[in-house]
Amino acid sequence: MLPNVRLTMKWLWGIYLLLNGVCAILLWFGGLSWFDAVCHAFSAVATGGYSTLNASAGGFGSAYVEWILCLFMFLGGMDFVLHYQALKGNYQSLVKSTELKAYLMICFVLGIGVSGLLWLNGTNSNLLDALRYGFFQVLSLLTTTGYTTTDYELWPQAAQMLLFFCLFIGACSGSTTSGIRIVHLVLLIRFLERLLHRMARPHAVQSILIDGKPVEMSMVNGVLGFIVLQMHAVVIGGVFLSI
Repeated sequence: MLPNVRLTMKWLWGIYLLLNGVCAILLWFGGLSWFDAVCHAFSAVATGGYSTLNASAGGFGSAYVEWILCLFMFLGGMDFVLHYQALKGNYQSLVKSTELKAYLMICFVLGIGVSGLLWLNGTNSNLLDALRYGFFQVLSLLTTTGYTTTDYELWPQAAQMLLFFCLFIGACSGSTTSGIRIVHLVLLIRFLERLLHRMARPHAVQSILIDGKPVEMSMVNGVLGFIVLQMHAVVIGGVFLSI
């Protein structure tokens, strides 16, 4: 990011505090007390999910508050290097980022998918409410924040399966989230594409590219190993919890 580690840390802290400050002010405009606004700003940007209410973010009963939290959960799930590049005026880095484009597409597709299922099933007969609840829960789980606005265990099974899928993805590398991370899934897809291409043309030389730059196979192998390990951990953990 920057040649000096100390300067890099200052920028990262500055970006983090800036996002928290803006989020807290916007939440305060939505009728929250300063205490609630600051607490939820810090937990949204950090994607930690802490709430001052037992009912989580849904306890405020405000569409405005939920959409603001959606926005900052999304921003917290972005690579913080991209925030830095945007503040420096380098918007081309946002346009060229493979991971950011994949992140936007995943959020949109899963958000529309869950919202559409809620609307078609009649869980939320109002389309705007369906979009509100659907996108909020997708972003909450995709960024591993954990906020809730309603009991989604009562939702249609198809919608629950999409939310379950969110848990495995995680958001971007260089963000405050956990999970497999989107860039790793992009690498996996590119690896499979390369594998199929080599089956059709065995002598072809094809590199795996991210943001137009070739990725070394040692890194790809490490990512594949991490994904396999993550999946095994989920399966084994599920078995132990079911005992």
